[in-house]
Amino acid sequence: PVTGRVLALVTYKNDSVPDLGSLYCRSLFPAASLFKTITAAAAIETGNLSSESMIQHAGRNHTLYRFQLERELKNFIEVPFEQAFAQSINPIFARIGMYSLQKGTLVNYGNRFGFNSPIPFDLQTEISQMNSPDSAFDIAELASGFNQQTTLSPVHAAMIAEQFAKTERCKSPL
Repeated sequence: PVTGRVLALVTYKNDSVPDLGSLYCRSLFPAASLFKTITAAAAIETGNLSSESMIQHAGRNHTLYRFQLERELKNFIEVPFEQAFAQSINPIFARIGMYSLQKGTLVNYGNRFGFNSPIPFDLQTEISQMNSPDSAFDIAELASGFNQQTTLSPVHAAMIAEQFAKTERCKSPL
């Protein structure tokens, strides 16, 4: 991922399944938790958070309920941002999107990471979709990747991994 060089692309066709073309160039796949990388980059670069920042968390890690998003949580634990990223804790990233970044910053960083724009690649690749959130809960869903509307292609996912790997904050043992 550090060089971004594509070494191989493979596809599979079967007569029993309709041909969808080269899936690696199709923006059919939910961005899901990969979008947390974008939320994390925005939170770190804007100076809102560091890896040691403690963030309040209530409920389960991989759900997204409205009670987990209240500004003042009643029963909570505090989790370091680094741990929240490593464990992909949805409510923490949702809260970061809602209260630290908000719509403008989140959308700006999504666009900077290539959403809603053509991907520079040798093969024609569909544009990855990121809708502008309309409500606070939409911001929460986008920031945590907990929606079906934000889609990307496998090629775009690899490019995001490459961009993240090149940052000074990502020290890969590879």
